[in-house]
Amino acid sequence: MLELYWICLIIGVVFALVTVLLGELIGSALDGLLDFLHLDFGHVLRPLVLIGGLVGFGGAGVVMTQVLFLAQIVVLGISLIIGFIFAVLMYVVFIKPMQKAENTSGFSIRDLIGYPGEVITPIPANGCGEVLLKIGAGHTNQIAESVTQSEIPNGVRIVVVDVGKDGTLYVTPFDES
Repeated sequence: MLELYWICLIIGVVFALVTVLLGELIGSALDGLLDFLHLDFGHVLRPLVLIGGLVGFGGAGVVMTQVLFLAQIVVLGISLIIGFIFAVLMYVVFIKPMQKAENTSGFSIRDLIGYPGEVITPIPANGCGEVLLKIGAGHTNQIAESVTQSEIPNGVRIVVVDVGKDGTLYVTPFDES
């Protein structure tokens, strides 16, 4: 069993070093080449999580086998638990914060329903104006009409009520009280 633990530990450490040192180089060279192997399990089964678990399993197995002299089945069980804990820690410490840090400026026009904004070009009673909405880290200007067919002057806070088939936003003044 000691050989298994050493192999897991060495593979995990080598993979981590290669990823850190050559990750960008290899990633660019093989870009898209291995996409057919991709299985989408969300963010839980990322290589970082799996390698963290592998290193935890191998390292715990080596240490417990050589230091504690416990029965092999006990060492295996505890090593599996420690490997799982390492994998969970990798997810919680690295993957989760990186997910939260990712920011995109892409959005669907239908997602704008309920968003507040501000009129930047007055909206006439029976016509179109322009509104400014804050989306994520950016802003977007959109064509808008009044849902009540009443005039909405420049600078008034609004909320998007609906989106027309042509992408026009239907808005109403936003009462902040």
